[in-house]
Amino acid sequence: MTTSFGIFGGDKGRRNSRKTRFLKNKRAGVASNKHNAVASLNAAAMGLANNNNNIIMAQTSLFNLGVNELAWLLSTLYALFCFSICVRAKRGDEKAIANIRNYSTLVPLAVFYGVLLIRSWSDNTLALMMPGSLEEGLRTGEVQFIPKLSGISELLSEKAASASAWAHFMLVNLFVARHATLQSLKFDLPVAHTLALCLVTGPLGLLSHVVTKWIVLKLRTKRSSSERSAENER
Repeated sequence: MTTSFGIFGGDKGRRNSRKTRFLKNKRAGVASNKHNAVASLNAAAMGLANNNNNIIMAQTSLFNLGVNELAWLLSTLYALFCFSICVRAKRGDEKAIANIRNYSTLVPLAVFYGVLLIRSWSDNTLALMMPGSLEEGLRTGEVQFIPKLSGISELLSEKAASASAWAHFMLVNLFVARHATLQSLKFDLPVAHTLALCLVTGPLGLLSHVVTKWIVLKLRTKRSSSERSAENER
């Protein structure tokens, strides 16, 4: 009897021990899950705070842009918008074609350039652009008021002058892109490569347009001559 009771008592003790360990593990798991949930909430709150800080910093940096930087940004965005009109016009968009045929597309950027030029004008602007003296020219007979690279470099070192020069640069590029687009519509010319060049440098875009037009029209003329010759032989 004693042995049997000892055996049953030992089994009961082991069951109680396993139950105790199970409850301890369960409590530890619950505590661990709570800890992980709190850590996740803290991480999410920190991430949200960082995002808010980034948004505030971006807004602050935008508001901290100077007038010259803002002028540069606006002229660039407007030029890109007009370039997109050229692309849509080549694809056959009737509204875009009507817009690109109208000179009013260039007017806002031209007016903007004029405003920037007036704003950037100073007492020494003309002296830097065309240095010289009328009195010195009359006295020595030497040619005066010839622009010099050193003076132009000094002039463009000022932000206001650089912003107006950039608007001038974008206006010239846009004028060439508009001309190339209209010519491509008239003569059915490829213009994508020309517009890509005009976006960076207008003079090379103009050269690309002239060469492309000459090659395409030359090939068409040669093909037409060959077709007429073949028809005459028949």
